[in-house]
Amino acid sequence: MKRIRRLDPRTANQIAAGEVVERPASVVKELVENSLDAGAGSVRVELSRGGLGLIRVLDDGCGMDREDLVLALERHATSKIGAIEDLATLATLGFRGEALPSIASVSQTVLDSAPDDSGRGYRIEVEGGHPGEVVAVGHPRGTSVAVRNLFFNTPARRKFLRSEATETEQVLDAVSRAALVHFDRRFALVADAKTLLDLPPAEQRVDRVRQLFGDSVWQRLVPFTRMSGPARASGFTSRPDFTRSSAKDIRIFVNGRPVKDRGALGAVTRAYATLLPRGRYPFALLFVDLPPERVDFNVHPTKWEVRFADPGGLFELVLGAIRTGIEQQRPVASLQGFSPETVPPAEKAWSQGAPRRESPMAPSGGRQEMWEFSGGGTSQERESQATRLPGMTQMLPLAQYRESYILASDEGGLVIVDQHAAHERILYEQLVRQSQESKVERQSLLFPLTLELDPERSARVQAGQEKLDRLGFRLESFGERTWLIREIPALLGDANAGALLRDLADDLGASDSQGEVHRVLDRLAATTACHAAVKVNFPLTTEKMTYLLDELGKTNAPMTCPHGRPVVLRMTHRELERNFHRR
Repeated sequence: MKRIRRLDPRTANQIAAGEVVERPASVVKELVENSLDAGAGSVRVELSRGGLGLIRVLDDGCGMDREDLVLALERHATSKIGAIEDLATLATLGFRGEALPSIASVSQTVLDSAPDDSGRGYRIEVEGGHPGEVVAVGHPRGTSVAVRNLFFNTPARRKFLRSEATETEQVLDAVSRAALVHFDRRFALVADAKTLLDLPPAEQRVDRVRQLFGDSVWQRLVPFTRMSGPARASGFTSRPDFTRSSAKDIRIFVNGRPVKDRGALGAVTRAYATLLPRGRYPFALLFVDLPPERVDFNVHPTKWEVRFADPGGLFELVLGAIRTGIEQQRPVASLQGFSPETVPPAEKAWSQGAPRRESPMAPSGGRQEMWEFSGGGTSQERESQATRLPGMTQMLPLAQYRESYILASDEGGLVIVDQHAAHERILYEQLVRQSQESKVERQSLLFPLTLELDPERSARVQAGQEKLDRLGFRLESFGERTWLIREIPALLGDANAGALLRDLADDLGASDSQGEVHRVLDRLAATTACHAAVKVNFPLTTEKMTYLLDELGKTNAPMTCPHGRPVVLRMTHRELERNFHRR
């Protein structure tokens, strides 16, 4: 019985599409890379419905004639290489000849192209991998590829896509990465008739960085570069006082390709090992240039993964480049567990004396301080205010250890409370409760704050405005990527709302399902509480310690912070006496 059979070309292409085409952003990445390989000086991407309706990529590259147009739709037909030996000297972005036929096999695709400036071009239409006849059309020099109804013939794959807003965000990221490398080309991205990117050619990469991320980010970056033989690591990285809540803003490029490499990522984060608190990451743009024979891109069809001839040497090169860049700038930064740009203003006021009762941004009458003191400085008054936690009775603050932990006692023994985690839990539950009741206390700003975001975060804020409003933030669009912050939650006081909203943009999700909305709101509330909470390495008076213990006892989950870290440690009298050999 014959068990082995050849797959027909249509099935083979759809299987290949599963490796190359994961979502609309994958299509855009492959088509944009084809345009760049064709020598395009201008690339325009158009979307509808996040790419689910239409993806169109237009360029002014070298174009194709009738014969090449037909061959471009065949698997493993490529202009990039001719033999296996060519992989060792590969300088183009594409080379496998799989992308275009894979895309055409799961969509309705139209290719228009012209090889010269005569205005005469050619068109071929493909539906689900079945090409039609080539016809003559009018077309300027270059190529345009229109991909409609992606995954129309593979509905199982289509159902795994996210919302239109999320898919648009992914396309925005793909185009931005290409623009960072090829800063001397023009890029445009239009989604549902709205221009998200319009980047003219830049003379230097630093100009493209400013175009994409704005002056507010660029001013906090330091350049770095280092050579090791023919290998070079260069780019831009953030000062230690400018951090992110995730590693998403560490972008890595090798020989002009965006890649995901654990070793290079580890080198970037290791460079900040003693500079950033746990859970904070730098903003970094890393560009690695290696001889083609020292890196292998032929690992996976998407070319996201790479293999290096000397991964250890690359690690040391990147680590040394970033550390030297930071040291040469001699930045003024706090290395004691928190970022100065997120320190609540109340803490700054305490260092000068009594806590402030009025915010300079409040329109009139000030606002209530986030610390509510029930008064009393004597031990009797403090004892009467002592709180109760599970398994603890009549907690009494004793002292502060290393200006980060509250030492307290109860009838059972010694209690140690993380002051930041405790305050974070308190503020988180207050904010969640107010949000659920639609009673979030807001602070109107007399002078709105201006927030400039990169295109991706701006799109997230646009899609997540309703969620932000439920937590007490009111923002207004003020230009293409600029927002006006008019209201913030009152518990923030005068904290750096811009730094907080950049972190919140990372937490925002675009799904509209009820369960996802609740999860997103929880993440947003946790991030907001983290920014507003008192930090470690900050002195507290006995009254403030009493306040924290009292309010912590009123929370629903006093033993952990919103991120799951422990708040309270306890050592019983029995454990103390045993350790001191008293029993």
